[in-house]
Amino acid sequence: MQPGNCQYEYRYQEGKTCLHPPLEGDTLCLFHSQNDEKDITAFWKGIQWKSYGNDLDFQGYYFPPGREAHFTDKEFKDANFSRAIFKGDVDFSGAKFSGENTYFSMAEFSGKNTDFSRAKFSGENTVFSEAKFSGKDTNFSGAEFSGKNTVFVGAKFSGENTDFSRAKFSGENTNFSQAKFSGENTDFSVAEFSGKNTYFGWAEFSGKYTDFSNAEFSGEVAFHTVSLGNCRFYDTDLRRVKFIRCDFAHQEGYRPFRWLIKKLNETSAKHPECHSEPPEAAKNLSQNRRFFASLRMTILRGFSEVSSRIDEKISSLTMRTDVLRDEIEADEGKKDPKRYGLIARSYQQLKRYFQDEERDYARAGEFFYGEMECKRKAGLYRPFLHLYWALSGYGERYLRALVVLLVYILGFSFFYYGTASSVYAVCYNEWRDCLLYSLNVLALRGIETNQSYPFRFGSTIEMIFGLIQSALFFMALRSKLRR
Repeated sequence: MQPGNCQYEYRYQEGKTCLHPPLEGDTLCLFHSQNDEKDITAFWKGIQWKSYGNDLDFQGYYFPPGREAHFTDKEFKDANFSRAIFKGDVDFSGAKFSGENTYFSMAEFSGKNTDFSRAKFSGENTVFSEAKFSGKDTNFSGAEFSGKNTVFVGAKFSGENTDFSRAKFSGENTNFSQAKFSGENTDFSVAEFSGKNTYFGWAEFSGKYTDFSNAEFSGEVAFHTVSLGNCRFYDTDLRRVKFIRCDFAHQEGYRPFRWLIKKLNETSAKHPECHSEPPEAAKNLSQNRRFFASLRMTILRGFSEVSSRIDEKISSLTMRTDVLRDEIEADEGKKDPKRYGLIARSYQQLKRYFQDEERDYARAGEFFYGEMECKRKAGLYRPFLHLYWALSGYGERYLRALVVLLVYILGFSFFYYGTASSVYAVCYNEWRDCLLYSLNVLALRGIETNQSYPFRFGSTIEMIFGLIQSALFFMALRSKLRR
């Protein structure tokens, strides 16, 4: 030890100094020094002495690797771990934090395991603002936050697994704004948010999976400007949740030429002599054969490029937006009707929120489409929903309804052309006359009675189904214009 005091600088506490002497050859004391070679035994002896007393100020303390920070079932009152650095494993499981303030703001946890499971935070303010959790596993499962304010503003969870499953947030305010969850798995399943306000403003869920399945939102919960494309909400009641400027997942549209493009590329790969720089074995081919092979490759590439562009265009037109991750995973796995039924309920709740609260009819329409899709996949009203989907996309796809209507008109005009008889006074020998007649039938301008029975029967069928399809088209168009 050296004479004098530790030179550690306390932020936001002007005039405060650390009274411990600095280590030999260092300006910082045993507790603040970031030298991994410092005396670990003496360090932990001092930590135990402090934790059993009333001095629970661990600001800026450096917990070196090589030994677990073991605080299982400990009781802390007004503990301050701000800017503390934990390089090894940390175990606060079952610990109890009480008093006015509990601070872990700007603390860093980089050990493999950080465990706050079953910990109880009952102090008025629990602050993890800008804390960094970079170890493999961060565990807050079963933790209880019952103090007035729980703050994770700007906290960063970058380890592989972050677990808040079964955690209970019952304090008045819980704030996860600007928190970043970039690890592979983030789990809020079966968590309870019963406090007055829970806020996820500008939070980032960029990991592979974020799970809010079976979470209970009984208080007011708001997601503001959050991308929720990787979030599951399976069997979660979303009626008290606000989604303000949030994005959900997108689902790739229909690609009719995918098989053709694949075949063209496979054919190209089978003919190395066609490549711009052929391998040695192909250089011995005659000039004529090389020319025709190159021409064939040019044609194949042309077809492939055109097909790809058309395929992309059709995919962009048929792509679904605002899709729940739950539906995408259900499509990829076992087709469980019960699961689709629960996802349909989530879509219904989202539709009502965006329709009634946000007045965002475009997104409400997308969630209505998702609701109908899941009901169809669940086998509910199967024949009706299949037909409703095919004819107009559940009243949400006006282009599909228009195409079907045009097919009706053209199909029946050809039918009239084939069944019209020249023995009657009114003849339809020209296809354009049949097309005009088909339009007149659709416009309810009457049915030609002086024609053959198949002709008249077809006219009746067109009038009935044409009216239904026209209604579906105008309903879908109204939904589009309303947006």
